[in-house]
Amino acid sequence: MLVTLGTRSAPVDLVDLLLECHHRIRRFLALAGALTAGWQDDEIRVTAAQIRRYFADGLPLHVADEDETIAPALAGAPPAVIEAMGQMSREHVEMAPAIERLIDICAQLAADPRQQAALAPTLTATVTELTRRFESHLALEEQMVFPAVLALPHSVREELRGAIQRRRVG
Repeated sequence: MLVTLGTRSAPVDLVDLLLECHHRIRRFLALAGALTAGWQDDEIRVTAAQIRRYFADGLPLHVADEDETIAPALAGAPPAVIEAMGQMSREHVEMAPAIERLIDICAQLAADPRQQAALAPTLTATVTELTRRFESHLALEEQMVFPAVLALPHSVREELRGAIQRRRVG
């Protein structure tokens, strides 16, 4: 299965931008889980490379968005939001080894798709773990953090959105 990567229309608000990131996380995890299907070598190679690139290059940007941009902006939020941000930051560290495993597996598959059968058990276990962890992580963010972000003044949300977009260009 090939994924088309390209430009999209600009999100309307900061939360839209963050939700797009969540959509990409879920989509690339689903694609990684599907890599064990009976695809052609070229499909495996291209898809594995896209998954590797997202988790190696794209996801760290989202983590930085949360830890370096959103968390400081919510420093004055209610204690439950502050605790949610702390939990999310800890989860970033806890998920890192599984993310690195996924990156490594995808790099191997991109280089040699014939390793699919040999790597399938580790890939499946890794995707299962990450899917479980990310679903609770993303749900916490969507339920606790996004409402707090939406409560920020529009001008602050625009500043944060600009910082996030500059991180992707610079």
